[in-house]
Amino acid sequence: MTINISQSRQHVAAFLQANPVGVLATTTLTNKPHAAAVYIVADDLLNLYFITKQDTQKNRNLSANHQVALAAYNADSQTTLQTEGTVEIVTDAEHRNQIFADISNIALRISKSGVPPTARLIAGAYIVYKLTPSSMRLASFSQPQPGAYDQIFETVET
Repeated sequence: MTINISQSRQHVAAFLQANPVGVLATTTLTNKPHAAAVYIVADDLLNLYFITKQDTQKNRNLSANHQVALAAYNADSQTTLQTEGTVEIVTDAEHRNQIFADISNIALRISKSGVPPTARLIAGAYIVYKLTPSSMRLASFSQPQPGAYDQIFETVET
C-alpha cells in the first residue's frame, strides 16, 4: 500500500484508540503458546502498554521470554493490527499510575462492568508492561475488490 510513514503512524494510533483490546501471545518455558486478551494503551511512539498481575501465567511467560506478538481486530471494518516486539516492566511509579488510569478509563468506556479483568484476579501485585514494537502491520480486508498481499498490509516503521 502506498502511504507515507507519518500517515501510517496516524492510522495505527487512530486504530488503537478505537480498538484498545488485543490478544497478547507469549510462550511458556517449554515453548508452549499462550494467548490472553489485554487492554492496550499506546504512546506517541506507538509503544504499547498493558497490565497483568505477578502470579499469572502471562507474567511468568514474559519474565522468561521478552519476545511477544499482539493482535488487535475490528470486526466491522475487518481491520487487524499485528505487532511483534519485546516487553519490559515499567518501573516509574508515576508512569505506571498513568497507564493504570488509562486502562481503567478504557474499561469504563467499553465494558459492561467498567473494571479491567485483572482487577478480578487474586494473583499478586499489578505489573505494567511496555511493548516496544519491532514491527507493526495494519491490514484492511474490507476493500471493495480483493487486493494483492502488498495492497492489504500497511507496514509501520517503529
